[in-house]
Amino acid sequence: MNNINSSKIPNTPINQLNPELQEKLTNGYPPFIDIHTHIFNYKDIPDYYLGFRLPISRRFLGFVGFFLHNLIFWTKKDYLSRAAYLIKVLKKKNSSDIFDSMKKTYYSEYDNSILFGVLTMDMLKGIDGTQDTRTLRDQLFLISKLAKKNNNIISFAAIDPTRNAEALRIFEEVFSINDNDSDLNYVGLKVYPSLGYLPTHPILMKMFEVCEAKQIPVLSHCSSALTRNSNDSIKNIPGIFINDISLEGEAPKDFKTGGSHKQCEKDYRDYFNRPHHWLKVLETFPNLRLNLAHFGGNKAWEDFIDKNESIDIQTIPENKKKPWVATIIYLLKKYPNVYADFSYTFVEEKFSIRLKELMLNDTELTNKILFGSDYSMVVIEGDYKKKLNNFKSIMQPNLINQMARNNNLKYLFNL
Repeated sequence: MNNINSSKIPNTPINQLNPELQEKLTNGYPPFIDIHTHIFNYKDIPDYYLGFRLPISRRFLGFVGFFLHNLIFWTKKDYLSRAAYLIKVLKKKNSSDIFDSMKKTYYSEYDNSILFGVLTMDMLKGIDGTQDTRTLRDQLFLISKLAKKNNNIISFAAIDPTRNAEALRIFEEVFSINDNDSDLNYVGLKVYPSLGYLPTHPILMKMFEVCEAKQIPVLSHCSSALTRNSNDSIKNIPGIFINDISLEGEAPKDFKTGGSHKQCEKDYRDYFNRPHHWLKVLETFPNLRLNLAHFGGNKAWEDFIDKNESIDIQTIPENKKKPWVATIIYLLKKYPNVYADFSYTFVEEKFSIRLKELMLNDTELTNKILFGSDYSMVVIEGDYKKKLNNFKSIMQPNLINQMARNNNLKYLFNL
C-alpha cells in the first residue's frame, strides 16, 4: 500500500492559515470557536442519505419538507418533522448560504469574530445511491475556497479509508502546501466510523502517523449512528475491535446490521463508534491530537446519569464492559492531546448540568472539553437557538469561554 509523502505538509496546522489570522490567534483572538459544524447541502450527499431518494430539485425538496412536517399535524417533534427540519437546511442553494444563515441566526452577538470548525463528509462509499452533482473533491475545493474568502473557517477534511490508495492521495493533497493558489489549506482530519470502518483501519493508521508528527487535529464521531452505512452487511472489515478498555476481542470480520431503525443505530454504535477502539490507536500514537466528538452521545449519557456510573476506571472490573463516558474520561486523562466536544449532546439539559459538575470538580476535565454545536445536524431537535442559549446559561460565561476559546485553541493549534 502506498505511503504518504509528508514533506510538503507543515509541521503545525496553524501554517495552513493566512498570516493575518495566525497573528490574531496568537494575540487573544477569537472570543469564541464552534469546533463542530456542517454546511453541506443536498448536492454533497448520496440519494439515500435520509432513507429515500432525495430529488435534485430544491423546490421539490421544499415540498417534501413541508409534507413531512405536517403529516402528523399535532406535533413538530415526531420523526418525520425531525427530517423536515434537516431538509430545510439541506435544500439551501449552496454551502455559503448555509454558513451565512448559521452565523446570522445563532452567533450574531459575536459579529464576525467567531471561528467555525467546518467538517466535510465523505459519504458516497458508505451510503447507497448516486452523487452525480458534486464529488468529494468538489466539496473539498468548495469548502477550501469558502474558508479563504471568509477567513473564519477552520476546515476539516473527511476521508473514507475504504477508498484505500485514493484516500492517501486525497490526504496528501488537502494537507500539503505547494506555495500556490491551488493549496487547499485544510487544518484537520474528520473520521466517521459508522460509515463502515474501524479507527484502526490500516489506511487510517497511516494517516494518524502523519497527523501525530505534524500535529494535525483529528475529529471523530463518537456516539450513535445518525449517519451510517446503508448496506445490510459489510464484509472483511480490517482493523482491531476492542471489547473494553483493556481487552482486545475477536470481532466478526463481517458486520450485519439489525432491521429496525433503533436496532440499526444500536448495532452501528456498538460495533463501529465505541471509544474503546481508540485505545489501540493511542497506544501507537500517544500524542495524537484527537477529539472524540459528542462525548459518547445521548445514549451514553443516559446510562451515565441514570445508572449513576462511576468515572473511576479502576473500580470497573476488567471482565466487564467499560461504560462509554467513563472510557472517554479515561482517555482524556491518560493522553495529553485527547479532547471531547459536547456537540449535539448538549441539547438535553440534564446532560449539560452533569457536565458542568464534572468540569467544576476536576481541573483535568475542565481543560479537555470542547464547545461544538453539530450544526446543521442538531436542528432536527427543534428550536436549536433556544437549546444553545440554554446550554450557555447552564455552563455560565467562565466555562463557555474555557470550552469555546481556550480548549479549542489548545486542541487545534496548541495555543
